[in-house]
Amino acid sequence: MAGHTQIYLGTLVTVMSAINSGRLRLIAVGGAKRNPNLPKVPTIAESVPGYESYIWWGIFAPNGTPAAAIARMHAETSAVVTSPVFMKKLDEQGGVPVTMSTAEFGKLMVAETDKWLQVIKAAGIKGE
Repeated sequence: MAGHTQIYLGTLVTVMSAINSGRLRLIAVGGAKRNPNLPKVPTIAESVPGYESYIWWGIFAPNGTPAAAIARMHAETSAVVTSPVFMKKLDEQGGVPVTMSTAEFGKLMVAETDKWLQVIKAAGIKGE
């Protein structure tokens, strides 16, 4: 935004105000579908078939946390995420809320780990 970077890959929530002000030009989004807030902006997959990447947030608890505590944390978090105030603010920032069960989130974690592990191996990326 200060003119020092040629390209940025990140989340709409962190840059939507710069996009709206014209300081940053969005050329594509990483999801499988166009963002409903930016319907004229293409997905990367429209140019690179198969590309799909999302920025997501989750809440984790230490292993061994009682199931009742996990259930309460999930219920309270879901109530916030689906509240009209939160949904409006997230929408203004270009975010698309997705709620899921703890089991669905576990499956997402496995799928994301497998997906990015394949990318790391294919690219020959090594830890330093």
